[in-house]
Amino acid sequence: MPPLLADTDQLAAFTAIFQGNRRPPQSLHDRTIESPHWTYEGAEGPEAWADLSPGYAACADGFAQTPVDIDAVSPVALSADLAAWRDQEPLHIHNNGHTVQINIPPGNFSVLDGVTYQLQQLHYHAHSEHTLAGEPFPVEIHFVHADELGNLAVIALFLYENEELRNDFLDAIIPHLPPTPQPEASPPDVTVRLQDLIDPELDNEGWRYDGSLTTPPCSEGVAWFVLATPALATPDQIEALTQLYEGNFRPLQDLHGRAINP
Repeated sequence: MPPLLADTDQLAAFTAIFQGNRRPPQSLHDRTIESPHWTYEGAEGPEAWADLSPGYAACADGFAQTPVDIDAVSPVALSADLAAWRDQEPLHIHNNGHTVQINIPPGNFSVLDGVTYQLQQLHYHAHSEHTLAGEPFPVEIHFVHADELGNLAVIALFLYENEELRNDFLDAIIPHLPPTPQPEASPPDVTVRLQDLIDPELDNEGWRYDGSLTTPPCSEGVAWFVLATPALATPDQIEALTQLYEGNFRPLQDLHGRAINP
């Protein structure tokens, strides 16, 4: 269940009597903490996420949920600076049972709406979660960031199919895509270049809105930056992604009066 709320005076009344009366955190040893199992279809699919756990209530009750359709809204210059990404990163790749995720070591920053966020990881959905005038793209990649307070921002990048132009980033990761759910792997001597997906000098137009995580617990307060210019990938590169995960997208959510590019 969500945490109970209290004002400063109420908290002070408790801590004035006892403060520090807690046991230090203990090791899990071989134990694991498991969240309720969820899927993209069937009895544990998106329509049922809120019923799987009280902590997932926002998946049904939230009013600022993601993804959304972007219709009749022209892209604008985004307040985004990706130039702090390093040129090369070791590949840390992980199949989590819902998508393939690439974890990014500390030190890669983006400045979004004037706030500095550290890039945490990127992963993909097929087809895209966001749509443009109702039309999806074959793949959507999410660059998940967090600021020093834990606030999240996500840059969404569409992949568009092109017969001739191969994507260097995808060529680097496709031979190492884990075919089944498994822990993070770091193939020796394999690096990736984030700029092969997003060009910091060019990809600065798109759509900005306030939304949520697109997976349980569907937490809100996430800043979304959807780039207007897609990355290009050849049909075989897109097939390499979609043969592992296709249909791992959340249905569109109501804007509930939210503004895109406020």
